[in-house]
Amino acid sequence: MFSDDELVPISALAQYTYCPRRAALLFMEHQWADNVFTVEGRHVHQHAHKTGRKERIPGGYLVRGLLLKSERLGLVGAADVVEFYEDAENGPRIVVVEYKRSKHKRFGQLEYRVQLCAQIMCLEEMLNIQIPQGALFFAKSKHRFDVPCTTDLRHTVEQTAQKVRQLFQTLETPPPVPSRKCHGCSMVDICMPRAVNRRNVQAYFKRMLDG
Repeated sequence: MFSDDELVPISALAQYTYCPRRAALLFMEHQWADNVFTVEGRHVHQHAHKTGRKERIPGGYLVRGLLLKSERLGLVGAADVVEFYEDAENGPRIVVVEYKRSKHKRFGQLEYRVQLCAQIMCLEEMLNIQIPQGALFFAKSKHRFDVPCTTDLRHTVEQTAQKVRQLFQTLETPPPVPSRKCHGCSMVDICMPRAVNRRNVQAYFKRMLDG
């Protein structure tokens, strides 16, 4: 059981999975920078969220921006869309849908699946039910994929929640680890992964002296 001060945003789990340093810059140092991807992504989520709005869909209804919380995991956040289907034979069925601005990638990157499964686990606790899978919707390609919330993925969510909480408690921003992810990251100019990395700085000065 966690107090409100100890709650971790679900979105922080996705950011940490993508890059621990990025998560620290965003949630601890409150830094932010936009690029075309983040602007498009915000537009997609603004359309999806509209907190608490309920709409009829074939076979049931959906709720946008449903607020979520898990006291067991110490998580808080909101789901883009939650679909509730009324099935007289098999009972009610619930699907959590996470919207992404990009083109589809089969099952999505790990950070997408961690975020979606964390939302599902919160809703399961709130409603005392089992939700075996959710869905990722990719706005650019208009593709939607079912994503199983497997035992392994649930375990990853729990581990990541613990790591993020520990990061927030230590208040120490991790050093950069340059990778291909840096190229599409809106935080690259703030993070300065190559400039901060000591080996790259040494290599830079060596090139300057040798040149």
